[in-house]
Amino acid sequence: MYSGSGELDNARSLFEECFSVVDIVSWTSLVTGYSNSRNIDVARKYFDEMPQRNTVSWNAMVAGYARSGQIMKARELFDEMPAKDVASWSVMISGYSQSGMAIEALGLFQEMVSTGVMPNESALVSAVSACAQLRALDQGEWLHNYIKEQMFEVNVILGTALLDMYGMVHEGHQIYNIMTQVYQIKPQLEHYGCMVDLLGRAGLIKEALEFVEKMPVEPHPGLWGALASACRIHGEIELGEELGKHLIKLESKHSGRYMLLLNMFAAANRWDDVVMMRNLLKKKKVLKNPGNSIIKL
Repeated sequence: MYSGSGELDNARSLFEECFSVVDIVSWTSLVTGYSNSRNIDVARKYFDEMPQRNTVSWNAMVAGYARSGQIMKARELFDEMPAKDVASWSVMISGYSQSGMAIEALGLFQEMVSTGVMPNESALVSAVSACAQLRALDQGEWLHNYIKEQMFEVNVILGTALLDMYGMVHEGHQIYNIMTQVYQIKPQLEHYGCMVDLLGRAGLIKEALEFVEKMPVEPHPGLWGALASACRIHGEIELGEELGKHLIKLESKHSGRYMLLLNMFAAANRWDDVVMMRNLLKKKKVLKNPGNSIIKL
């Protein structure tokens, strides 16, 4: 109860008071609590001290590392797991997808399916999102057929991911032109952002940049972020780095701006720059955006 509600001092006090009778569930509750609250170093301390571990405790640590942006440590722990369940695979696939490592997310999903593990909704959504990021329509269509063959329920979340994966550039341009030229509707910042995102996801980086330069309004950080993400996805590292640094100047306290550059450097195997970005995060004391995660015992 204490761990689940974030009262970790009380959870730890009770754990230590009852140390003579604590069992694997007690240990796992404490590890999960610290992992969910992003106290990953404390979570790892208790994880290492556990006399026994179960799949849930392993999953909690993998999820914690993934959420904190330490995706390599998450993968190392994932590979060390003596046994994996569908949640284990899902946590790692989601971690890759949310870190912008779409190729790795999709590869791990395919490995999961090949081993006979039936994916859950979270894994499916992450895999579809990875296809969208990569503009990998062939793989996306295979995945869509797999979803239909296995008769998964296509709810709002999964359906939205599938729609996003099929992002139709020509149709998007037509709708934008009808809105602005036929109906004389003045675009808002959100409309400009959608167009940049549409072009960027399709790999049309030059066209997206030209669109931004012709805008009659000052681009907002979200728009630059969409363009920088597109550069990362499609390997335009030089332009992406330039945009990422510009974003950090605009929003120096936004952790996502730093993580965008960090992941871009990681994808390009620029490990010295990865270390530099991590040190910059610590130096500027930028807090990572809070998130919610529930791992059931």
